[in-house]
Amino acid sequence: MNNKPIAVGDLVMVVRGHDCIVRKLGGVPMHVERISQSACGGLRCSLCGSSKVYPQTTCANFEGKKCFLPLAWLIRIEPPAVSQQTESTKELMNVR
Repeated sequence: MNNKPIAVGDLVMVVRGHDCIVRKLGGVPMHVERISQSACGGLRCSLCGSSKVYPQTTCANFEGKKCFLPLAWLIRIEPPAVSQQTESTKELMNVR
C-alpha cells in the first residue's frame, strides 16, 4: 500500500466519518477534483443538516459533486498494475 497523501486526480472512497455520509457514499469510488481547507471552522452534513460533524481540516471535492469531505475519511484506491490491466484486457477479448 502506498502512503503518499491523497492528491488531485486520485481515485478514493469514503471509509469512515459521519453516519449519513458513510451510508450515502461509503465504498463509492470518486475522483478528487480539488483539495482545500474547510471554511467556517467545521463541516455541516449536507444530508441531515447536522453542524460541525468535523472540525476545520483539509478536505477533498469530487468531480460532479458539490460536497467536501475530510481527507481523514477517505482512502486511495490504487490502480491495478499495468500487467494486471493487460491480462484483464486479454481475458475480455477472449470472452467475445
